[in-house]
Amino acid sequence: MTSTSQKLLLLAVAFTLQAVSLSPYYSYGQLFTALKQESGHASGSLALIGSLRDFTICLGSVFVASLLKRFGPARSVELGSVSLVLGMLLDSVAPSPWWLFLSYSLISGLGLAMIFCPAATLLYGRLEGWQLPVAVGLASAGGGAGTIAVNSAMEVLLKLGWRSTQQILAGAYAVLLIPCCLVLRCLLKSEGTSQTNPKQPMGCDVKALLRPFLELKFMLFSVCVLLYIATSMIPFTHLVFYARDALDYENAAGLISVAGLGSILGRISSGVLATVIPASWIFAALVLLQGGVFFWLPFCETWQLTAFSMIYGVSSGVRVALLTLVVAELFGAQRVQALYCLLGLPMGLGLVAGPPLAGLVFDLTGSYQAAFLGSGAAMVALLPLLALLFRRDQRHVGSGERDDQSVADKSVGSPKSPLAELNFQSDSEGPQENSLA
Repeated sequence: MTSTSQKLLLLAVAFTLQAVSLSPYYSYGQLFTALKQESGHASGSLALIGSLRDFTICLGSVFVASLLKRFGPARSVELGSVSLVLGMLLDSVAPSPWWLFLSYSLISGLGLAMIFCPAATLLYGRLEGWQLPVAVGLASAGGGAGTIAVNSAMEVLLKLGWRSTQQILAGAYAVLLIPCCLVLRCLLKSEGTSQTNPKQPMGCDVKALLRPFLELKFMLFSVCVLLYIATSMIPFTHLVFYARDALDYENAAGLISVAGLGSILGRISSGVLATVIPASWIFAALVLLQGGVFFWLPFCETWQLTAFSMIYGVSSGVRVALLTLVVAELFGAQRVQALYCLLGLPMGLGLVAGPPLAGLVFDLTGSYQAAFLGSGAAMVALLPLLALLFRRDQRHVGSGERDDQSVADKSVGSPKSPLAELNFQSDSEGPQENSLA
């Protein structure tokens, strides 16, 4: 990938694929509200539909990693596109919301995983130097742009009913995905690289895959990620319903779009900031910030909800862009891809647990106050554990615990920032950038 036009096309494809794959991820709140209005089913059960879809995306990344090695990114995106569009069309003819556990949660969820994983790693190994972090930040912003576009469209489309909305969005996604598939296949063909590797085995060594969980530091970090994702994703499911029904806020549907705008700002700016400040420090600061806004949310006046959504969106975007950098700081850049994929397990468990639990609290008490305050408390409780992990890591950097990382650093001129470490990784397989939670 040498020509500037090819690099720009690749960036456009990565941007579009992340917009398509992440916009359904962050727009379930409006569909949740429509399902709640029509069916009247329990909030916890309806929230589980979205959470199970998110869990499928996270868990599916392990399968997609094997798919990418065997067939390449173009084939993965093609299969994911078919699965996503098919799942959304099946949504529109589902006899009842319970069928969405199959069509929306499983079929669409697996499709989104097959689109997002190659979109997140597409730029690694094809761009290098200063171009790589800039391009990764811009491509990541596609998720925020897609969130704004889809949530704004759903404000209008849901007046036609949620079934018609799913049909129209399925058509729109198909219009965007078909050109991306064609362009991606042409670009990869022009590289002269094989897109398929039929000799690559599809299976994986489960014991070797799960072995990092036996490491104390990774196990503790996984617990942190699980608790963080379980609490941080609650507003994306419940904020629209809470603002409209509890606070009588007329523009409730627009709050997720505001969060999407904040997410764009957070994603682009955090990569630049991490070149001068350790990513782990920024990550701890955003956990504290999110804990604070969760404590604030139950006491927000309607005119303050837009400010909450913007701050919440910025912090969520920072998390998406920073998580791989934190993994690089803690465990070394050469382990980013394997460990980041493995973090899909605790992230998926957090997604399954958090939003449904908040819905259950609402069903039992008739209020979200306990759920929001509990989420804030959980965020603050994470800080001592994060401080222990980060301090322990810093204390052992010079004592040989991370000798493997030191060797990697020397081989590329001893980079002094986590971003530089990540650039080193691009020379090999490339990490899987940008989380879903």
